[in-house]
Amino acid sequence: MALQRLQDELKTSSLLKKEDVTAWLAGITETEHNVDTIFSLIAPHLYQSASTAIQLLKDCEQAYANVDSWPCAFSGICVIVNRKSLEHHDPGACYE
Repeated sequence: MALQRLQDELKTSSLLKKEDVTAWLAGITETEHNVDTIFSLIAPHLYQSASTAIQLLKDCEQAYANVDSWPCAFSGICVIVNRKSLEHHDPGACYE
């Protein structure tokens, strides 16, 4: 897996363009703030790095409006149900 460097262009998921994402982000905000609080206590250096990365995305000129509503320090959220997840690729995301 290649690591991105700070000079690499920042990209956000094309799914953040969708209107229904605003409601979804609002619905998970309280829970994500609680997770961030725990995260900051158990891994403060990692939390700070993640928070800085999210702030860079929010400050990015090419960011979508919903990036400003991102409620947590994690740069992405996955939902895995019953410990199984189908292979997934966001067609609007950059290739990793």
